[in-house]
Amino acid sequence: MTSVLHAHAASRASCRLVNGRTSTAPGQCKGPRRHGQTSWRLDAVKYPFASLIQQLKGTKESQSVQDEHYPETTGRPQPDCPIISCCGGGIFFFWELGVLLYLQKQFDLGGVQVRGASAGALLSTLVACDVDLEKALASATVRIRRVEAMERKLGLVGLAGQLVGDWLADLLPEDAAQRAHRRGLHIVVTEVPSFRLTTVKRFDSKQDLVQANLASTHIPFFTDGAPSYDYKGQPCIDGSLWDFVFADNSDYLKAEGRAVLVDYFKDDQLSTNRLDFIRLASPDEILSLVGFGYRYASRADEAGEFELALGRLRRSPLSRLVSGGFLPGFLFGSG
Repeated sequence: MTSVLHAHAASRASCRLVNGRTSTAPGQCKGPRRHGQTSWRLDAVKYPFASLIQQLKGTKESQSVQDEHYPETTGRPQPDCPIISCCGGGIFFFWELGVLLYLQKQFDLGGVQVRGASAGALLSTLVACDVDLEKALASATVRIRRVEAMERKLGLVGLAGQLVGDWLADLLPEDAAQRAHRRGLHIVVTEVPSFRLTTVKRFDSKQDLVQANLASTHIPFFTDGAPSYDYKGQPCIDGSLWDFVFADNSDYLKAEGRAVLVDYFKDDQLSTNRLDFIRLASPDEILSLVGFGYRYASRADEAGEFELALGRLRRSPLSRLVSGGFLPGFLFGSG
């Protein structure tokens, strides 16, 4: 792992020009977004059925997004506790991981409630279960190499579900369900065929928690060849479906404006193309994404964006020194 990081530190990501346009791998090039060119989400205004679907979405989401308050359970976050919501993003999971590395170093997140959809569900689960994020990063890169995904014409198509499930099962502690409950973990899924957005916040076991994540990350046919993932008898697909369609995060993730949203779409120094989220990235590109996320969080913190929600949880200088590993220090450099 160290040799990979050192090699990456010595290299600079580059852009290539294709047919007069800049073509980039995820996270490789820095520069402002151009409206309508770099967004991977659909423009709700131009989508032919946007108005009708928005009304349907609002109705269905309002039925599922309920009960912001929790029972008085020892160790469980209180209704007014800070919330961190990790949004969908596919390969940009690694950008989000970079953000969380920064937040963990700067703030004590032990009492923060976490929510997530799709790739964000994976990250929220890792945080809720106190999994070492650097270990999770190293494990992911090793597994991608092991299946020789970069050499396959279809990359991770048909393999992603098994790969993610095994990776998560290996990382999570045996008491993962109890830890998730204590942290108020909520995982967003999309039920089919109703396309109703709903959340899972009760987990029977570690395996049940893994399966909820697989439901939230299921991209039809891409993940494992199946159109949906059966979770407790209910067919489900990716929990960020509506976010993709309407270029906005669900009201549930936004939590009435109270949540710190971890969303790579907010990073104006990250140049992306619309479908980059399903693109397979090399280990060096993965580390580049982690670095972009970490540096974005640093800039956002300097601008005071976390102060209202997380300010009272800020660590002391000594605590930051003790909590920080070598990886965040490496990623902190400008780029």
